[in-house]
Amino acid sequence: MEKATVIRNATEKDVTRIEDMIADLCEFQGDTYVRNACAIYRDLFGPDKGADAFFAVKDGKEVGFALVTWHFSLHQTIKRRLNVHLLYVDPRHRRTGVGLKLMEHLEDFAASFGATELIVSAHLQNEPAHQAYLAMGFKRRMIDGAHFQKMLLSAAH
Repeated sequence: MEKATVIRNATEKDVTRIEDMIADLCEFQGDTYVRNACAIYRDLFGPDKGADAFFAVKDGKEVGFALVTWHFSLHQTIKRRLNVHLLYVDPRHRRTGVGLKLMEHLEDFAASFGATELIVSAHLQNEPAHQAYLAMGFKRRMIDGAHFQKMLLSAAH
């Protein structure tokens, strides 16, 4: 009998597994990924961390992963959103409820910190992800305005 999917917080011991899942997701999307355990540690577990991570575990094995960041809109009615930056489910466990279980956990996590929205994005070509998010109750949204990026000299180090 298959055990239920359990969601747990990632810990410092999970850095390599986090990197493995990010690499798998990037390969699936056709992106490149340069492993950097120090950056994962800094951003998830360091004193100035900027993200949280969770694993979906089934039969004692990590089969899904989510990495989230906070998004603030202090000038709008909606003050706090949880951004699902990365969501990955092992291909052998897709369409089994693992992604839904992760999202339900993220909804509870977000609400516990006063968030009023959960936001997620997907590559334009990843129609299965679009359909999954719509089935989970997400609505498509259009992003207003122009977006810009500037590389910081300090980031080169």
